[in-house]
Amino acid sequence: MKDNVDYSATAKVLHWLALILIVIQFPLGFLMPPTGRHSMPSASVNLHFSIGFVILILFTIRLGWRLAYPVAMEPSLDAWQKKLAHTAHWILYLLTFATLLDGWIHASVRGWPIRFFGLIPVPPICPAGSEIAHFIGKFHKGFALTLLAGIAVHFAGVMYHEFVQDDRILERMLPRNARGWRMRFS
Repeated sequence: MKDNVDYSATAKVLHWLALILIVIQFPLGFLMPPTGRHSMPSASVNLHFSIGFVILILFTIRLGWRLAYPVAMEPSLDAWQKKLAHTAHWILYLLTFATLLDGWIHASVRGWPIRFFGLIPVPPICPAGSEIAHFIGKFHKGFALTLLAGIAVHFAGVMYHEFVQDDRILERMLPRNARGWRMRFS
């Protein structure tokens, strides 16, 4: 299958929806009340978990879409930039899945009765009280902070391409009617 040279509308919607949910998720995760090993989750913890579960579903769809409909790297990029961008994108996927699955482990090991937006029970991903899962669950915040740093580096790279290299990399992920947005503000 030949790679596309531009992102599809579906890929763009999945990308921007993921960004919106992540922008909501990070502050919620850092502002919710602390939880102890034997405490029951508050409504904000359940909301954080529910949004995380939506992001997990969304990223699973994104990954499937990316594999089914690959997009070629911008032809004007140097080979090392293409390799770096490719590696950075896969690291972001890996960190996202690690953060999300670790959060699910974190909730499951405590035996929390998590309900998706208070409605649908979510099964545990590991047995309650599992020592190995408890150890793994401790990495959730570290994964989240590393993911946040990765997103910041990704954003900085896009801005570098947009304003320093002036190669319009950002336009590949913008809706078609937003193309040429810089000319409107110049």
